[in-house]
Amino acid sequence: MRIREGTILVVLVAGTAALISFPPIYGRAICPPDKHFLGFTGLYGPDQAFYLAWGPRQAQDGYLLFEDKYNGPTERRMVFNLLWLVMGWTARLTGLGVATV
Repeated sequence: MRIREGTILVVLVAGTAALISFPPIYGRAICPPDKHFLGFTGLYGPDQAFYLAWGPRQAQDGYLLFEDKYNGPTERRMVFNLLWLVMGWTARLTGLGVATV
């Protein structure tokens, strides 16, 4: 019996989606009631939070290019990130905080 490539692709995509969805779902399930699970998992969770704290905020302040805060003394803005730009502009247009967006 021959399995079509499309079927294999659908199974692989669905399996991958289920696999990468597990850590955030598990994190929300075990989070104490008086805390909020932010979705940052793994060894680099604090790094993710740090980047999301300063990247979109620069876009909210009106910048198109961003300073890299991890690169020591920065003389000019050279980093472009579409995710940060969309998050910052959405926060600016809606009046919501960057953390809410």
